[in-house]
Amino acid sequence: MSPDALILTNKPILNDMKTINQIKKEEEDLRVEIDNANYVRDQKEINRIKKRLDFLKMCRIYLETRPSEQYIQGELTRLNNTIEILDERFPAWSAGRSGGGTELKRQYNAVTDISKLRSQVRTLEYLLT
Repeated sequence: MSPDALILTNKPILNDMKTINQIKKEEEDLRVEIDNANYVRDQKEINRIKKRLDFLKMCRIYLETRPSEQYIQGELTRLNNTIEILDERFPAWSAGRSGGGTELKRQYNAVTDISKLRSQVRTLEYLLT
């Protein structure tokens, strides 16, 4: 074994990021599914597919800005840290407020836009897998 084989590098191990072509292929496949759902007139299925197409379009447009894999990973880490901090701050925020725990949590989530942050996390995780 060479001595170089034992040298550790500080390079992060990254996943294979989605490409624009992969997303375009998935969009094409979903358009075929819409045609099939139209054939059997399944409106619920058509709506589900359209939501997915909107999501993929947003991902494709984002990838067209050419973000690096490291940048996306950094953003994912930052968002997860923000969500964790907001979750830790909930007890202090809810102290002295009246209402049930579920209602207070809902109000806190609305104030802090945690659902938007979680949506961003899911999108970035999708792009990195």
